[in-house]
Amino acid sequence: MGNYHSAVSDYDRAVQLRPNYALAYSNRGLAKEQLGQAREALADFDMALRLEPGQADADAGRARVAGLAALLEEAETESQEPDTGAEDVDTLMEAGLDQADRGQYQEAVRLFDQVVRLQPEHVAGYFNRGITRFHLEQTELALADFDTVLRMQPDNAAAYVLRGVVKTSQSLPDEAIIDFDMAIQLEPENAAAYVNRGIAKGQAGKLLEAISDYDQAIRLQPDNARAYYNRGSTKVTRRLYNEALEDLNTALALAQAAGDSALVSDIEALLQSQQ
Repeated sequence: MGNYHSAVSDYDRAVQLRPNYALAYSNRGLAKEQLGQAREALADFDMALRLEPGQADADAGRARVAGLAALLEEAETESQEPDTGAEDVDTLMEAGLDQADRGQYQEAVRLFDQVVRLQPEHVAGYFNRGITRFHLEQTELALADFDTVLRMQPDNAAAYVLRGVVKTSQSLPDEAIIDFDMAIQLEPENAAAYVNRGIAKGQAGKLLEAISDYDQAIRLQPDNARAYYNRGSTKVTRRLYNEALEDLNTALALAQAAGDSALVSDIEALLQSQQ
């Protein structure tokens, strides 16, 4: 069981770093299935299928756990007091996640709105609404949701990382770095926090510090293709071409092994530009 718990932690970091990485969601679902976490596994398989329709492992995994997840949901609902509204909230959350999985972000936001209206302390409602609003490029609204999450859960490292990502997208690197610093303070081995802090430091012109953050991310996750790519591209900017080429070739091999076609295209384009 220990290996599966460790795998879940690894894939948690992977999806923090790359929220659209279908394979990470699918593999996390497989690990959760082995741990008997049927509903959590189902959510991961659904997310993987939204990002990559027809993904074989996620399709098969979903078929295995869907029935058990439904039975667990039914048993939990029957054990709840009828006036809690939890059943409605759970249904709305599931529907919101499903709509987000399908790329129907406006509808997902509407459903998450209902969740937090029914349960104003529902952290996951604000958290997922923040992610969905970021997809809609509603950055100020996304920040407001992550602010709310952090008021309720000041030790939520993932919320600090995501709020930092939003601030980086707004070209506010100094503010973003503060959030990534907090995430790292809470979770010193959070590779996603280091990678994203590296991006923010690069945006702030702190290239050596950015490279240092990518170094740390690679130490924590030696198969992190994005960290190698970012470090390589930063080294290109610093005209460290030989070192950059080594990083980019490593990134390319890792991205190809992971089946990350979008990253492969980015790396190949950068390599071609250096020829």
